[in-house]
Amino acid sequence: MQTHTPISRFRPTLLAIISTCAGLFLAAPAWAGGETPGDDCFNALPAVVGANGPVNTATMTPSADPPGNDSCASLNWGNSRDAWWVFDAPIAGSVTVAFCDSDFDTSVVVYQGSCGALARIACDDDSCAPAGPLYQSKISALKVAAGPVYVRVGGYTAQTGNVRFTLAFAAAGSTECWGKNDYGQCTVPAGIGAVTAVAAGDDHTVAIKANGSVVCWGSNELGQCAVPAGLGAVTAVAAGNYHTVAIKANGSVVCWGWNFDGQCSVPAGLGTVARVAAGEVHTVAIKANGSVVCWGGNSLGQLSTPSSIRTAGVIGAGLYHTIAVEIHDCDRNGTADRLEIAAHDCDANGIHDCWDAETGSIEDCNSNGLGDRCEKTLQVLANSGHLGPIGAAHNQTFVMANAAPALEPDRVTVRVKARGDFSGGLEYLRVRIGTTFDVQALGGTVDCGAGTPTQSFTMDAADFNAAIDADGALRVRLEPSIAVDWNLCPEGTWAEVELSYLGAQPADCNLNGVLDSCELADGLSPDTNNNGVPDTCETPFTACPGDFDGNNTVSGSDLGALLGSWGPCPPGAVGDMDSNGVINGADLGALLGAWGPCDN
Repeated sequence: MQTHTPISRFRPTLLAIISTCAGLFLAAPAWAGGETPGDDCFNALPAVVGANGPVNTATMTPSADPPGNDSCASLNWGNSRDAWWVFDAPIAGSVTVAFCDSDFDTSVVVYQGSCGALARIACDDDSCAPAGPLYQSKISALKVAAGPVYVRVGGYTAQTGNVRFTLAFAAAGSTECWGKNDYGQCTVPAGIGAVTAVAAGDDHTVAIKANGSVVCWGSNELGQCAVPAGLGAVTAVAAGNYHTVAIKANGSVVCWGWNFDGQCSVPAGLGTVARVAAGEVHTVAIKANGSVVCWGGNSLGQLSTPSSIRTAGVIGAGLYHTIAVEIHDCDRNGTADRLEIAAHDCDANGIHDCWDAETGSIEDCNSNGLGDRCEKTLQVLANSGHLGPIGAAHNQTFVMANAAPALEPDRVTVRVKARGDFSGGLEYLRVRIGTTFDVQALGGTVDCGAGTPTQSFTMDAADFNAAIDADGALRVRLEPSIAVDWNLCPEGTWAEVELSYLGAQPADCNLNGVLDSCELADGLSPDTNNNGVPDTCETPFTACPGDFDGNNTVSGSDLGALLGSWGPCPPGAVGDMDSNGVINGADLGALLGAWGPCDN
């Protein structure tokens, strides 16, 4: 029986997989992003040797750059909703993907490289079932280099359905071992065949075959080579001094061998794991969310994971130490920043919003991890579509419901285009917004089929905001001159208007460029009634209902103001306590009910 000692016996052993194309590499796992997992390359689902899916492509969205050129034209991709998987080829070899069990007409593309710089290496339409009935896809014995292999699945003519596929991988190289061999740790089993991954302990060796099964040789003195019966296919292995760890296809961890310090006591509820490593008496894993979990002996702090490690991508274990490569996860949601940047980079600077806020490169006055500018503005683009016919006595109105106010002092761009009778000097389109924006557009341009004339204008944000009515709607009136013939064009006549501007979010109700929450916290605006809204945004502002003169008492002067405005009134009028556009008995009753000193 061997004894526990902090210094291992010196047995120099080297193990390698000899490949004609590439060697082993460490790759970061594919993490699930903020959107539907598998919806694009950056949050591709992990593909394993064996069965994958099902995933319904109806839950996905169409990715950019649909395949449709040269040899992939037969896919007839269209605007297909597509799902993505990524398989980490440990070494050069060949991959077969078969979609015969999918329930719709699939189209498949395979890439290598990195997201944003992918190189297409194969595509297929119907090789699994060329004569039907469902015309599924299959790509066989595709040569791949070591590294990520991306599988993108869409539907012929944009069909959707449940994707199920099998993946097989065959390594291109043979397995060789050299060095100390006193326990047979370098005696590679005859007929082992293709191997996809290897690991070496103190005096034992473990490998994953192309079909996912585990082979172990060398010393089995402490059970380190006693591969559990029924283990099945695995995706990764690690070898400690006298124990072995494997990740099964479902992400669970199995450990066997010496358990002196609990290094093989896999924590209950560990869940799905992406990477493992093993030291002499400790084991370490990266969970699917990027967090690091360690177990076993901690005599020299090898289990004391620093709090700064939020999301790890690569892990390693020495005899009595642990190393990890961190992937930034500034919002601590378990998803690497790089995978959710598309939805969390409101200022488009290529850096996650919370990292911007944490490093102080943008203002974050309420400390919520989002730059203030991102909270108080949004890019607004509103388009009317074709409104027609357009001509004399055929005016059109575009109603923009729930219009966000424009951020002052910016300007709003108004773009107008039309097909109609506009070639004459007296033929034009009058565009009106509110009471201040009134322009003539498209006059003296072209008629009907000679092109689509377009003209752009800008208007002041304050004028734009003034044109938004009490219901939050903005109306753009399109009024052709009397000389414009609405029936001139055989294909019909129409006009279109588009508004684009930097809008103000409700978080900046008074449009002064400072978040309401920060304005109140910094004492820049009073909030007398403590309702979280700056007083300047409440029109008219009353410290309590009925206190129209703001003297903190509902009294005769307030009653006089209400009676003096009796009857129909404009929105926001003094005395209209229920804001229904008329001052009547209901308002009088509310005022009398609040009579006396205000209770603030």
